[in-house]
Amino acid sequence: MLTFPITERNGLFQFKPSNNWKKAKIIVQKIHTNIANARKDFLHKTTTTISKNHALVCVEDLLVSNMSKSTKGSREQPGKKVRQKAGLNRNILDQGWGIFRSQLEYKMEWNGGMLRLLARGEMVVVSRSKKQEPPK
Repeated sequence: MLTFPITERNGLFQFKPSNNWKKAKIIVQKIHTNIANARKDFLHKTTTTISKNHALVCVEDLLVSNMSKSTKGSREQPGKKVRQKAGLNRNILDQGWGIFRSQLEYKMEWNGGMLRLLARGEMVVVSRSKKQEPPK
C-alpha cells in the first residue's frame, strides 16, 4: 500500500508533493502558458487583420455564458450526457469568442471602422453596386 506523508490544515488532509512532482508541475504550467500565449497572439493578429481590411464587420451577439451552462440537473431530474456537455463547454470557452469580440470592438474603433452586433437569427444581406465578373 502506497502512503503519502500528510499534513492537516483547516481540517483537510493533503499530501506533500515530492520534488519530482513539483518539477513536472512546472513543465505542465509552461506548456499551458505557451498555449495561452499562442491563442492570444492568434486572436490579436486575426482581429488586427479584420479591422484593417474591412470598414463594416457584423458579428452575432453570442451568449457564451448561456452556451456553456452545466447540464448537471437535479436529483429528481438528472442531466443527460453531462460529460459530453462538459467537454463541449471546455471547447467553447477555449475558443475565446468573448475576447475576440472585445478585441474586434476596440480595434474597429481605433481604425475608424464599425462593428455591428446581430441578434440571434438576424440576417444581413450585403449587396454590391457594381456587378463583379468571376475570376478567370
